[in-house]
Amino acid sequence: MEKKFVPIAIKGEVKDGYVTVVRYDRSFIARIIQNDAAKAYYSEIKNHCLSLGMRSRISWKGDAFYLGRKTFLIAKVRGRTLALYLALDPAAHDEKVYHHLDVSAIKAYENCPMMIKVRSELALRKAKKLIAEIAENAALAPKDREKTDYVAELPYEETDALIVKGLVKEIESVMKAEEAEKAIAEAEKEEEDEEVIFELAEEDEEEGSDAAAKEEAEVAQAEETREELPEEKAEEEEWVDFELADEDDDVEEVIFELAEDGLVREVRYDRSFTARIIQNARAKHYYSALKNHCLSYPLKSRISWKADTFRKGRSVYLMMKVRGKTLALYFALDPKAYDAEVYHQRDVSCYKCYEKCPMMIKVRSDLALRKAKKLIDEMMEKAEFTQNEIETTDYAALYPYEETEPLIERKLIKKIERKLSKEESEKVIEEDLLTTPASEAATEEAEAEEEEEVLFELAEEEAEEEEGEEPSEETEEEPEEVVFDLVEDLSGEMEAYSAIDREGRYVTLKKYVRGFAAKMKQGSVERKDRYAAVKSAILALKNVKVRKSFAGETFMYGRQPLLKSRVRGKTLCLFFALCPEDYPTSVYHQKDRSGVKSFVDTPMMIRVKSDLGLERALRLVAEIAKRFSLGKGTKESFRDEFFFEETAALVEKGLIKTRLVTVPAYEAEEMLRKKEK
Repeated sequence: MEKKFVPIAIKGEVKDGYVTVVRYDRSFIARIIQNDAAKAYYSEIKNHCLSLGMRSRISWKGDAFYLGRKTFLIAKVRGRTLALYLALDPAAHDEKVYHHLDVSAIKAYENCPMMIKVRSELALRKAKKLIAEIAENAALAPKDREKTDYVAELPYEETDALIVKGLVKEIESVMKAEEAEKAIAEAEKEEEDEEVIFELAEEDEEEGSDAAAKEEAEVAQAEETREELPEEKAEEEEWVDFELADEDDDVEEVIFELAEDGLVREVRYDRSFTARIIQNARAKHYYSALKNHCLSYPLKSRISWKADTFRKGRSVYLMMKVRGKTLALYFALDPKAYDAEVYHQRDVSCYKCYEKCPMMIKVRSDLALRKAKKLIDEMMEKAEFTQNEIETTDYAALYPYEETEPLIERKLIKKIERKLSKEESEKVIEEDLLTTPASEAATEEAEAEEEEEVLFELAEEEAEEEEGEEPSEETEEEPEEVVFDLVEDLSGEMEAYSAIDREGRYVTLKKYVRGFAAKMKQGSVERKDRYAAVKSAILALKNVKVRKSFAGETFMYGRQPLLKSRVRGKTLCLFFALCPEDYPTSVYHQKDRSGVKSFVDTPMMIRVKSDLGLERALRLVAEIAKRFSLGKGTKESFRDEFFFEETAALVEKGLIKTRLVTVPAYEAEEMLRKKEK
């Protein structure tokens, strides 16, 4: 007897009543392996196609039968049913005979627009008849070929064994224990409901052996005009949505790296929704607020590879996705009913997967967050749902930042590598595409040209570094970040003039110099999260300690500095104890600071201003561990180390230094003007 597949399960406890829930994404082969009925029909269909000279190409979602560049048939599994997509015109075939569906409007099936389901011997014979028609149209002649018993070749296996083989993917999420139990019950009920639909159809088809025999005789004699039980339209629509879940989604992140043999390696990262949330501080913040708002209504959350869907029963009201670095919401609302100048919405109803949620907005500000909540409230009011008081959950804390490698190990990110040919490599190098997609290239250019927030002192300091001049050990090696305020009183020592008073000779200003800790505390959340990830990685190495100073932090192994951190303007700069010449500039965009005395031991400087920059930094931390033979120690999180504080409090703590300076009025005017900018 075929065992029942459980699509969702509790994997383990987290803390405070929360559990880790895992959903299973089964490949086509996994579905065939765990489905004896579909397996038998699949074996017959595959042997029939191969006997006509077609070739088979198995992907994650199906088995395509083709010859050359022409695809004749695609086999997929939905529920417990084998579905076939045929390269035939649906309009040219009697719907009462084949009960087929026209899917030509779906881009994925443009070449195979006629879909039928095979769940009985009668349907199998109809499928073979249609395949014979395809072969006739393509002038394919039958060939003598020994049949393969795919039923025997693909014996039943448990889900755990298929996970090990990579035929089933695990998608993890965190939720309350009671919510997890409800989600499991709902998932099992949906599986049962789906099976009931198919079983009822087959019972009606085969009711009475005499009727079945009579029908088969009629089919054999003529054009099979008897009507079968109509198929459930709602079930079929759900199948189409399932197949098109990846339409209009973000493409995989692709980077090009230079391999040791001089060829280029193409690396693709396909991030799940959970991984995108984990690695995106801003989207995570808005996601937490909106998820709590949705769950205050009687909605349930279901996290898949690409989205978090909020539904009631089978009705979907909202989908959340991460597009690039932005949280995107898809509402079950009419986009034309809302003012585009207010909500800046996009109509995505042209995509099949968004038919039920055609109104898309992006949430990347507090104002957009308020608008999104307003739309949710309006949608729930139309559905006559009442909002309840619930205990809010900090999902941002439940999904702390993790590096890419652990997420790959947890199967939340798929990494695909491919070595390019010599010709392809030369083209990538010629077009300067090494690890710099268009958006990243623009970021790097901006980094190179950006003027730091240190006023006039920056240019002088950079000039000294380029010339190889060494600042004294008593002074900081980098320019101070300074801000000036006009002082109205200098204790009677000198009359203070207005900065715009051109007739005065001198004015007195207060100079604020921010240290590293102050810059981090008053900096962006993204910069804090990225630095926390780097700091966690370097301190996870055995016997590595951190030494803090006003200018920054230095990570030491005994007396050997491994890494120094600084903030210049708005940019996190890291200095590694590595030789800059050993690494390709086109990959890391590093600067050689060996001419500056303070960085003689840590000469390789990189800037970290993006998630890609963070990945480079973490790779260099791994290089540090390799170079100094450092083992792994205990890993800690430093995510909440730099809470925001006002300037006055930081001055009191000594994290911002102040002093008075007296300058000519025209210089003071220029300094204050730069401050205002």
